[in-house]
Amino acid sequence: MKIVKSLLANAVFSIASSSIILLNVSWLSVHIPLNKDLWLLMGAGLFVFALQLTFLAFNQTWAQKLIKHVIRSDFAWIIVTLLSAVYFNAALTAQAWLIIISVNLIVLMLALWQRTEGFTENICLGRDS
Repeated sequence: MKIVKSLLANAVFSIASSSIILLNVSWLSVHIPLNKDLWLLMGAGLFVFALQLTFLAFNQTWAQKLIKHVIRSDFAWIIVTLLSAVYFNAALTAQAWLIIISVNLIVLMLALWQRTEGFTENICLGRDS
């Protein structure tokens, strides 16, 4: 069984992010003033996303079917968070911008890795061309 390392790395990052969010809602709310319930929802959503990525990392059949959706989800995260940050710029601290940019750079690297890891339909089906 081939483990898709980029998906597993994304799962590890997502679970770490989820844990940080869920354990630091009050601190995060000071720098990025979202409702605490939204922070909890985001943390829980990232936890579920991490579970899905872990499943895909160990299941080539499902990974083959859903890898494009994972990559699109990563790019959607980047776009939505940047647009939201720009819109709410006046309410964000410098630390908030550092967090947002840092997370988005990691998500971008993971998305590009997933795209370039060589995990394509051809490789999944045993055709290396």
